[in-house]
Amino acid sequence: GGADRFLKVHAVADGAAIRSFEGHTGHVLGVAWQANGRRLASAGADGAIKVWDFDSGVQQRTIPVGKKEVTATRFVESGEELLAASGEPSFKLWNAASGAVVRDFRGPGSYLLSAAAAGPFAVAGGRDGRLRIWDLATGNPLHTLEPAPAR
Repeated sequence: GGADRFLKVHAVADGAAIRSFEGHTGHVLGVAWQANGRRLASAGADGAIKVWDFDSGVQQRTIPVGKKEVTATRFVESGEELLAASGEPSFKLWNAASGAVVRDFRGPGSYLLSAAAAGPFAVAGGRDGRLRIWDLATGNPLHTLEPAPAR
């Protein structure tokens, strides 16, 4: 993903272009593959997540996240759910097929830059230097890791 507003897939072996996906109206800031390799999701500076069918190149859905940039998106395991980090003071889990919010994670309150899911946890890092960890199933906050003091 890049400033040209395209999501592009290249072969690792030789760098050859395989497919381009066009549809964002702002920079593409993050990309996620679904575990089965059939779908991609792109996070855009236009405040949206775009869900794409890899084989056909067709855009399946636009998920409007908010008015600020969507900085990162991640599929959760092999399912239909996507985490989205953004400049909005919220962190959400979305259904890639329907575009509906599955869960709202409480308390980020910061411009978020990254998102990840591992096992039962959802994690996001923000501009404030904090790393926040939630229970993925309930959305309840578990821990906030503070940044190291400045030297």
